[in-house]
Amino acid sequence: MDDFFITRDLGLSATLLALGYKLIRPERRENIVYFTFSKKEECEEVSRKFELRSEPILVDAAEYFDAIQRLKRQIFKLTESLGVPKKYSYK
Repeated sequence: MDDFFITRDLGLSATLLALGYKLIRPERRENIVYFTFSKKEECEEVSRKFELRSEPILVDAAEYFDAIQRLKRQIFKLTESLGVPKKYSYK
């Protein structure tokens, strides 16, 4: 798994998607969803900028919004497949 970047941060994951990085898969471990992306080194650089707020990361607002919605759907699918009651599911 050395070639992959893994994060549980929804905002960072949406930023990566909006920048065009490929989401390999979402994965649920216990109660946390992790997102796996290709291009580890490039994603790590974006992650550093994101976490440190050292310089702006410019993304299209509509693409960022779409990425958030896509990730939420992925989380919902994972939650639903585990039989979590809908009233407790993340929508």
